[in-house]
Amino acid sequence: VFTKSLSPAKRLEYMKIVDQMAKNRRLVQVEKALIEQAQTRVKDLDLKVAMLKRSATEFRASLLGPEKLDQYKQLRSDFDAAQKKLKDWLATGPQRTPENTQKFRSMSSEVEQLKAKLSEY
Repeated sequence: VFTKSLSPAKRLEYMKIVDQMAKNRRLVQVEKALIEQAQTRVKDLDLKVAMLKRSATEFRASLLGPEKLDQYKQLRSDFDAAQKKLKDWLATGPQRTPENTQKFRSMSSEVEQLKAKLSEY
């Protein structure tokens, strides 16, 4: 409707602007998709790095002998369980109360203590 009131030259000029806007919108969508793909790749690589780090730590623990390896595996299991417990509790969306703050601090402290023990391997 707007373009009907324009002269042919002005209509052409206006349509070039509109076409450029549409082209840029499409480019934005393409770039957003590329960013999402890169973020997914980064998450995958972070996971692989974490798994390799865990394997390297377990390898080092195995070199310390069967007893130390068993201790490491138990610590790792305890750490994983403590982390899961905290994550699951946070997923419930607990209200901010003094009791829940204490619960959070307690669970976080346990995770940190186990993490520190694991770092000794």
